[in-house]
Amino acid sequence: MKILLDTDIGSDIDDALAMLLLLRLSEIEIVGVTTVYGDVGTRAKVAKRILDAAGRTVPVLQGASQPLGSIMPIWHTGTEGHGILTEEEMEAPVEDFGIGTGADDFIMEAIRANPHEVTIVSLGALTNIAKAVQRDDCLCEKTRALFFMGGGVTYPERVPTNIEQGPAYRAYPSHNARCDVKAAQIVFGSAIPMWVLTNDVTTTLWWDGEPVQRLMQATWPREAAVVGKLLTVWLDYRTMVFGKRITGTCPHDPLTVAEVADRRFVHYEPGKMEIQDDGSTLFVPDSKGRHRAGVRVDSQGFISWLSGHLMGSP
Repeated sequence: MKILLDTDIGSDIDDALAMLLLLRLSEIEIVGVTTVYGDVGTRAKVAKRILDAAGRTVPVLQGASQPLGSIMPIWHTGTEGHGILTEEEMEAPVEDFGIGTGADDFIMEAIRANPHEVTIVSLGALTNIAKAVQRDDCLCEKTRALFFMGGGVTYPERVPTNIEQGPAYRAYPSHNARCDVKAAQIVFGSAIPMWVLTNDVTTTLWWDGEPVQRLMQATWPREAAVVGKLLTVWLDYRTMVFGKRITGTCPHDPLTVAEVADRRFVHYEPGKMEIQDDGSTLFVPDSKGRHRAGVRVDSQGFISWLSGHLMGSP
């Protein structure tokens, strides 16, 4: 399976955990990594550092830093790259790391070169993908699928057990939709078949305890040690924000990777999802819809599977 990862890695730890998980799944070929949203240079360096530690030669490209249209300021933790990049490395040009630019160009070229074979995994704003779609709408027919972490059906309310055909369901804005509303509207309005890992399912997850401690203390494999350092920085940041010790995290993005790999922890409903101008989502169930919205998840099963894979051999 050919995967193109588009990510805002470097802030919340879940992107780095998702990349580590991708490296553990032998059936997946990562054809490229593109970064999006805000400090895309540092994000690209973080991604490259993890890949280099794993001994993987994968193209990494810096993408769009500014949204096409957002209702919120760009959010950074201020800790992006801490723990694995020196100050000098943060200031150095991305070219010094072997990182390219022009993410939307790369997305178009990768899909044209591998028609109907590339699955895009979007773990952040949809800016890069929207720009590629705007430049070449034929990509919609040539993209195998797009897995997007974000959106919702009824979040924060619980999704009904039985989804009725016909009525529209509305969900609170998710970060990855509202941080670039215009891009989300373009991509959701395109013909790309989408699997949406909604806040309804991802926010039920919590990864804590001994597996978290093991990853933070890891010295081998090298890529696990790198991600472990990022995890330590993230939990320290969350502890500072909340004023109490935080020992776990919500693995939104790793669930997305698991579903790309056909692990089937999530139950989906077909339909049409629209992004409203405030970033909220409107979902209309439809058996012929091109969107598959996550409505339920085997949280315990997934967390157990995740813990077993992150520290395993790739």
